Amino acid sequence: MEIKNYSYDKSRRCTCTLLITEECNLNCTYCYEHNKKRSLLSLDTAKNAIIETFEKAVSKNVEFVEILFHGGEPFMAFNLIKEICEWLWRNKWQKKYICYATTNGTLIQGEIKKWVIEIKAGLH
Repeated sequence: MEIKNYSYDKSRRCTCTLLITEECNLNCTYCYEHNKKRSLLSLDTAKNAIIETFEKAVSKNVEFVEILFHGGEPFMAFNLIKEICEWLWRNKWQKKYICYATTNGTLIQGEIKKWVIEIKAGLH
């Protein structure tokens, strides 16, 4: 079995962390987030943060942009994540980018699971 090492060169990436919601569907005893309000990030705030991150990536000549959906449990606001991604896909960007989420995974079923699978298959 071959072991591959992947290095993480942060200087090649510019990260935009979007706190989608503080809400969570679990109440883990080890969780550091005690503020679990139902507030949502506004779409305009998300767009502005992403645009600023791409501008920074261009000005600093970094290779690509990471867009991290964070929470609470970000998939509690699935429609917002979907709306942000659809906006991203409709636009042309000067840098490559990747979107990912920090999630407990419990909501990746039904419509959300179907959407994630379609993205992976390149159907979006």
